[in-house]
Amino acid sequence: MTPVPAPQPPGRDPAAPLPAGAASHGQQLKALQSAMRYDPVSAALGAWDSREFRMVDASARELVRPGEQAGVRQFLANLPAQDGVWVLPAFFAQEHQAWYLPLVLTTGSAGPHRAAYFALVSPQRLLGSATSIRLLPEAFVIFATADGTRLFRYQVDTRTIEVSNAPMSAASLEHLRAGGEGYYEAPATTTGQWTHFGYSVSRRVPIGAMVAIPSRVSRLAWLQRSAGEIVMLALACTAVLFFGSRLRTSSASLRQSRQWYRELFTSVDQGLVVVSRKGTILTCNPAAISLLGAASGRELAGRELPRLTRQDHAAGITIGKAHSLLESLQPGQAVLADWQFSRLDAGGAVEVEMRLAPFPSGGADLVSVLLRDVRRERHHLQRQEFLATHDNLTGLLNRYAFQTHLQERTENQPGRPFGIILLDVNRFKDINDTLGHHAGDVVISQLARRTNAAFVNCDSVVARLGGDELAVCLPLDEPTNALDRAAEQWRGTITHAVTVAGVELELSASLGAAAYPLDATSPMNLLRCAEIAMYAAKRQMLPYQRYTETMDHFTPEALALRSDFARAIRDGGLGLAFQPQVGLGDGRLVRVEALARWVHPLKGAIAPGVFVPLAENSELIYPFTEYVMRHALAHAARWRREDHRVPVAVNISAQNLMDVKFVELVGGLLEHYGVAAPDLELEVTESALMRNPQSALRRLRELRALGVRLAIDDFGTGYASLAYLKQLPVHVLKIDKTFTADLASDDDDKRIVRMAISLAHGFGLEVVAEGVETPAVADFLAAEGCDVAQGYLYEKPLGAEEFSRKWLQDTARAPAAAALASREGRG
Repeated sequence: MTPVPAPQPPGRDPAAPLPAGAASHGQQLKALQSAMRYDPVSAALGAWDSREFRMVDASARELVRPGEQAGVRQFLANLPAQDGVWVLPAFFAQEHQAWYLPLVLTTGSAGPHRAAYFALVSPQRLLGSATSIRLLPEAFVIFATADGTRLFRYQVDTRTIEVSNAPMSAASLEHLRAGGEGYYEAPATTTGQWTHFGYSVSRRVPIGAMVAIPSRVSRLAWLQRSAGEIVMLALACTAVLFFGSRLRTSSASLRQSRQWYRELFTSVDQGLVVVSRKGTILTCNPAAISLLGAASGRELAGRELPRLTRQDHAAGITIGKAHSLLESLQPGQAVLADWQFSRLDAGGAVEVEMRLAPFPSGGADLVSVLLRDVRRERHHLQRQEFLATHDNLTGLLNRYAFQTHLQERTENQPGRPFGIILLDVNRFKDINDTLGHHAGDVVISQLARRTNAAFVNCDSVVARLGGDELAVCLPLDEPTNALDRAAEQWRGTITHAVTVAGVELELSASLGAAAYPLDATSPMNLLRCAEIAMYAAKRQMLPYQRYTETMDHFTPEALALRSDFARAIRDGGLGLAFQPQVGLGDGRLVRVEALARWVHPLKGAIAPGVFVPLAENSELIYPFTEYVMRHALAHAARWRREDHRVPVAVNISAQNLMDVKFVELVGGLLEHYGVAAPDLELEVTESALMRNPQSALRRLRELRALGVRLAIDDFGTGYASLAYLKQLPVHVLKIDKTFTADLASDDDDKRIVRMAISLAHGFGLEVVAEGVETPAVADFLAAEGCDVAQGYLYEKPLGAEEFSRKWLQDTARAPAAAALASREGRG
């Protein structure tokens, strides 16, 4: 197992690379041990540079022998400056009582990383146990370099090793330099006796071995047998060189790995800190220095990382928790925690995701701490959350968040009253179409600020539901009055002009309100009720409306009833009733008004006040109007064939006047049933005309050109101006029954009716009074010059057959004649 790097002293810059020894001692030791397993002749292998020294013996154990190390250091220090392989004279190790022949490989002489790799070869192992050498007296073995330097001399008979500086003989030096192997005879330099020499020079290592036997005891056969042993010695030296080369390659790889480690440690963009189990900072990379607000690594070295914690007890972020995480960390375990640290430069807190893990080297006392800055990520998430619940233009809650607030309010405070008010800007599309959508955005932004200011002092919530629609939710003590006052207050803020692009805009809005739990008990229904009230205000051109059930044509029951009504139109399930209009002067039948009737197969008769709004508030108004006109004209055609000319009046809706094909439809029906255009009268209410005056006026002119008669129904309830009235191409003005019901006793109604009759006659219009039920009312209308009356005094609405029998077949007994006779008798 690789040892853990030694902790650095506090005075060293933690950002600097770790010392080579601390990082590579163990790994180089492993490389030496691996090489030793393949070396049969070396007693020890070692490596050395200017900072480190290490050796292993033949059993691959690390040697720590100061005496031997001193001897090795001495000869290593005197090596030549250039790179190469060097064989040095043998030296005697006192501690081990053994001779060693140093074989050295040097590298890096031109740079700061000079290193040497050496093998201490045992001379005894090189010599082996050659029996033939031991048996010959006076024989000796010399190991020398190619340049003639004696390495050692082994005396066979005494089994001793000698180191001498005596020069080699010229003959020996010549053969050593020539290389190869062979033998020759020459006088020995020490004894002068003729001696047989057998020699062998290594091809890779600058070393040669010579076996010397005095001629008088030598034999040629012995020399030949010894040649094999010499060759084995040379091969052993070559093996030492090979494994030394492998050791050099391993060391170079270790240096490269150490360089990669330094680059990875300093270049990673996340903070990386190495701490002890107690949290003391040993080293950190530049990203951690910047993240923690330190000026340099020295400012962090020696500090306890847990004590930089910015404590948040609610979130469980404390100094004690940090120490606990460090101490409880198990080998192979990694712990993730959201954490906060206080920056040393007083720059506030920094939020990080902290990952604790034992140091990669496997050391039990060091922990690597990876700090990932999550501030930008969390700010982005917070921004995304804000955009998901707020309107980007105004910063108000959006529809989803507003509905969520209503849901939480009903769940957390069930039964406690509150209300919502919806506001929709009138003619907002005109602003966008005229000044551009940017101007519309400016208007909405200013209205949002005004709304916030108007409701800042109450527990209210303001939202933009979309487009030009704003909403307010506020608590209520008294649901009805408080809601009305809040709506009036809000409307007052809207009436102030808004200046956009130099144009001063006067704004108006339609407001609708609903109260919980009075109007609805669920948030969705409550919001729907407020929208119904708001659209009701817009349709009626009123500034504000409170929700009432009579406005609600969109309940599940109404939806089912609308489906049944559509089926009745399609399958002919509707009927018509006819109410006569008679002349006040002579009681003659002037025309009949066709009124739709519906008898539901399960619910029985449905009042027109129920099913007519169903049609007017949906697309059913078109087939419904066509149905009534078609059947009314069919009866008129039949009566005509029976020699009775009876004009019919049919009510139409504002939606019909918006239909560009409506005039074509009317003309086609008249032609189909063969009814003259003047025998059809179309009645449209004054309020319907005021919804879109220009389009209504254009369609009425087209109908008049077709030849049909036109009537303004319910006159006096729609607030039409005289300037607009004079433009209408109509023939008849009908006074609403609200003014005739109390006409005999109400002076105000009398004045209104008198002015309406005078006004209509001034425009050349026929006047029809609705709701005539008493002779006194009929007398007053006749006295004021009213032309035609309609009401229960003359007849209630009748079916087609009953109307024909009572009014067409027996005109003498017609109710109109009886009513006229009654009036005359009283007169």
